[in-house]
Amino acid sequence: MQKFLILANTKIIQHEHYWQCLGAHTQDAALCPRLRSSFETSCPQQWRKYFDKRRDYLKFKEKFEAEQFQPSESTTNF
Repeated sequence: MQKFLILANTKIIQHEHYWQCLGAHTQDAALCPRLRSSFETSCPQQWRKYFDKRRDYLKFKEKFEAEQFQPSESTTNF
């Protein structure tokens, strides 16, 4: 069981490496194709979907907390 958890954690951590690359290259995914490919081969599709959405949420949250978020006009005109 412990070997499985170590293997699973090693595969899951691939998203962290990919995110670090995106952060270092100002969010330009075209500069990180090798890490994206590794991330896609290491994680099941559902996990990739979750991690991609989580990254988007964390970026949104960071902007929102820094009060840089600007709501669209369609949401302000009820």
